[in-house]
Amino acid sequence: MKELSPKANPLLEEYLEKLRKILKPLSPEESEEIVLEIKGHILESLTLIKEEKDEVKNLTAVLEKLGDPEDYAPGFVTDYILEKGVKEKSIGLIFRGFLRWGFSTITGFVSVILFFALYLLSFSLVIIGILKPFFPKDIGFFVKGKSFEGLGYIKNVSSVPQIKELLGYAFVPMAIISGILIFFVTTRLLKKTIKLRLELSKNLKNRLEDKGRG
Repeated sequence: MKELSPKANPLLEEYLEKLRKILKPLSPEESEEIVLEIKGHILESLTLIKEEKDEVKNLTAVLEKLGDPEDYAPGFVTDYILEKGVKEKSIGLIFRGFLRWGFSTITGFVSVILFFALYLLSFSLVIIGILKPFFPKDIGFFVKGKSFEGLGYIKNVSSVPQIKELLGYAFVPMAIISGILIFFVTTRLLKKTIKLRLELSKNLKNRLEDKGRG
């Protein structure tokens, strides 16, 4: 690996140290892997510069093309966590990575809200299905005349004669099965969404090469 001059090396180390700080959420091994890959690309990019310039100026130009670590490194952290969560089938890592995505982009935020709502719906259906035998008059599928009135728990609904519950105890299996189906469909969609996110996130090497050679 190319060695930099005493004047240029501190500039590179300062850049890499800034990158390390942003990558702290990762393990030391994962963080250093990214740092070394970026460092290798920077040094490779320096060898591609044909103009005869001062090495400090050449390095400055490469770093400017690459961009500030704050602009791209957080995405690496999110990708690493999500990818590791999928490989290890770790709900905790997937949840952690998904939340990071939600707090960093509008697309991620919308995705987090959508999947949270779907999981909440699935759990709610299962719970109200289980509770139906304990509150038979207040839980169910309710209509008022020919209009839909509500689904789930409505307090003291039996005191309103115009509102009727249509399904009776058939509501129990329907609610539980629906909740389970929504859970599995949502989980499948979540996996596909994460996979799409990782595919759309440029490969580390390609991203760096595009910036360095652009």
